[in-house]
Amino acid sequence: MKEVTIKIKEENKMKRILTIMFFMALSVVAMYGMADAITGQCSNCHTMHDSQDGVDGGGPNDLLLLGSGCGGCHTQNGLPSAPQVDKTSNLSAGGSFDTTTIATDDSMRHDVQDLSLTESAITSTPGKTGSILTVAPNALTCAGAVGCHGKHVAGMGSDEGIKGSHHAPNATYRFLWIGTATSPTAVLGTGDVDYEVTVSDSDHNVYSAHATQGVSSFCNQCHNQFHGETETGGPSSPWERHPTDIALFGSGTSWTAADTDLEADDAPIAMIDVTGKTTTTNYYSSGTIDETNSAVMCLSCHRAHGTANADLLRWSYAGILANGVKDACLSCHYKQSSGVDD
Repeated sequence: MKEVTIKIKEENKMKRILTIMFFMALSVVAMYGMADAITGQCSNCHTMHDSQDGVDGGGPNDLLLLGSGCGGCHTQNGLPSAPQVDKTSNLSAGGSFDTTTIATDDSMRHDVQDLSLTESAITSTPGKTGSILTVAPNALTCAGAVGCHGKHVAGMGSDEGIKGSHHAPNATYRFLWIGTATSPTAVLGTGDVDYEVTVSDSDHNVYSAHATQGVSSFCNQCHNQFHGETETGGPSSPWERHPTDIALFGSGTSWTAADTDLEADDAPIAMIDVTGKTTTTNYYSSGTIDETNSAVMCLSCHRAHGTANADLLRWSYAGILANGVKDACLSCHYKQSSGVDD
């Protein structure tokens, strides 16, 4: 009888805890809304005791997750409801980490330990002086101290680095932050609800080319030799490296000469000022483009996870032909495709 009484008390205590957690979650929703926060049943991602339905076969896992680490949810063998980073078709904006049919070589992807990927070709230490990334690329993780997403704290792994991000409105683009946890800067932009699986005038990500909070500024934490007006050459002389975050057009310049849509999957552009820009607004297309607010960014040419092309490019670099179809490089350099020397 004593054991039964203790068990009942424990169950009641657990019910009270869950009730408190539920109403705390409701209060957060009431205060901040659910933009970019996960919705649905908690049990879709978590299990209380790691025992129901044989879940304990691979656990227990940190944070009471059904799967282990980022890959436990975000791969094809993870949770069906979560975005999959290793898909082989209908890819999201980040591309794919799939090593079987897509990013088959380590030059075609960012290799991360969380997905059991290792970098064999690069052994040098990346990053500029003071960079938070102070280890070689083969030690990258999805999140944390040496990852892309979440908090950047020394010694912090992916689970701890991303903890809390899924349960609150996303203050950054795809949980990306610049700098350390003591002085973080949010990467600006808005992610499309389907992770930009499809792209059209009314279905696209909003990328930022902000001087300090844009996507290129984030990439610059490691790839610091490819960024901005301060790079060798400068806008007044021939560039030695392709610039980013530089306005595509001067005042009065028209984009109507191009017959391509820069919003298209082959070469998206970013906004220097994303204020008021939404994922359903047609502000890229010929004739409506915001000329002095549009800029090339790192993701105009590359994808973040992996592609079937070298250097994570959106297209085959060797396949770009002068006087060819106005896509890829010629989406911006469109006059070269028409034989105009400009």
